[in-house]
Amino acid sequence: MTTWLGLTGGTAVGKSTIANFFADQSVPVVDADQVARQLVTPGTPGLTALISEFGPEIVAENGTLDRKMLGQLVFHQPAELTRLNRVMAPLLLPEILRRMKRERNSELVVLDAPTLFEAGYVPLMDLTMVVVLSPAKQLERLMARDGLDQQAAAERIASQWSPSFKASQADVVIDSSGTIAKTRKKVLKWLDDTDFSG
Repeated sequence: MTTWLGLTGGTAVGKSTIANFFADQSVPVVDADQVARQLVTPGTPGLTALISEFGPEIVAENGTLDRKMLGQLVFHQPAELTRLNRVMAPLLLPEILRRMKRERNSELVVLDAPTLFEAGYVPLMDLTMVVVLSPAKQLERLMARDGLDQQAAAERIASQWSPSFKASQADVVIDSSGTIAKTRKKVLKWLDDTDFSG
């Protein structure tokens, strides 16, 4: 039987790095952000739906989704983020489930989803793993990674659900405040302790 693990955490806490640790161990990983990007390429129903909802200004000159423009709309206004999720959810969930079911021969399949809780995916998972980091380190990492000033980074973090709430609901919590090597060791230990393999 395949176990579905929902992996989540706030922006810039190291969630994608941990997803890569799983992939390095031949554990299949379904990346919800990657699926979402594929659903809004030019000519797709997803991009058409977003244009209908938010207007043509979210499309770049080359016909692709202007993620920066859309991000500016949704990260500053919770109501706009709700609108975005309402458009994308009916497209995203069926495709995520299709990809996870395709890996039925694996003992463990990871869903890497930054909005695992917000999107309501938790009941679909067998286990949840939340990556946590101190607020100061998260802010520092986000500013460095995305070139944001402190206010913009803080607003982006504030647009997500509380990390402490997610951690309190998780089956497994991974603190990524140490080095990458230390964090990797925690993931490998969890895999070893649970006897999961790809």
